[in-house]
Amino acid sequence: MRHTPIKTPIKTPSKTPMKTEDQDVYLTGLEDKIFKQIQTDTHITFENIATNLSISRNTVIEYVNKLKSKGVLKRAGSKRSGHWEIIRPS
Repeated sequence: MRHTPIKTPIKTPSKTPMKTEDQDVYLTGLEDKIFKQIQTDTHITFENIATNLSISRNTVIEYVNKLKSKGVLKRAGSKRSGHWEIIRPS
């Protein structure tokens, strides 16, 4: 007897385009939420973002690293007294 695999649709995260002069940067829903938190308060901590969005601190770190690799954010100063710089505003 042969079994046929059932194809189930895979949900991909929705992406929000972020317009820039040279190219579009696409942010997922969670990246966009984290970006807006940082935009509101450039001195916000990972813990505060995690609490505000009801996600884990490690998830915040993962997505902030993604934002940094996309060239959207940059950390200026030390871990303790530094702040976030927005390179490409939305």
